[in-house]
Amino acid sequence: MFFDVLSLIGIIIGLALLIVLAFKGHSIIWCAPLCAVIVVLFSLPAGLGEGNSVLSSYIVDFMSGVGNYVKQWFPAFFLGAVFGKLMDVTGAARSLADALVKLVGKKFALLAVALPCMLLTYGGVSLFVVVFVMYPMGYAIFRTADIPRKLLPGAIAYGAFGITMTCIPGTP
Repeated sequence: MFFDVLSLIGIIIGLALLIVLAFKGHSIIWCAPLCAVIVVLFSLPAGLGEGNSVLSSYIVDFMSGVGNYVKQWFPAFFLGAVFGKLMDVTGAARSLADALVKLVGKKFALLAVALPCMLLTYGGVSLFVVVFVMYPMGYAIFRTADIPRKLLPGAIAYGAFGITMTCIPGTP
């Protein structure tokens, strides 16, 4: 029981540290393995006597999980990033942003970001792809409305993750 609580505390500390480091602008490539080691250290006493070590837990559990995640989602991330960059380079993101801001006004720029996110995810586009597609367009909308760029992830998450996943019935 005590070791289970200790493992849970390790997960909470690792997650909290990951969030703090990410908000401070540190690269997730370096932060995630560091936080994983913290979680492993806190959960190690629960696995004593089973041949677990920090290195084996790190290599077998963490790295195999990372490898499987990258293998499964790389095509979606890559194609979404290419499509988002294509929209940015061709000016499609800027023209769509101008049209949306003209439609709803600068006062409702957050709505101009949330609505396309909602329509894309409701139409069946993966949430991860929506982030890559919406970032250039959302950045153009925020630049037009003079809103700080650091608020853009929240607006995208509100439209793509929040509204569509929980509020609208029949989402794919």
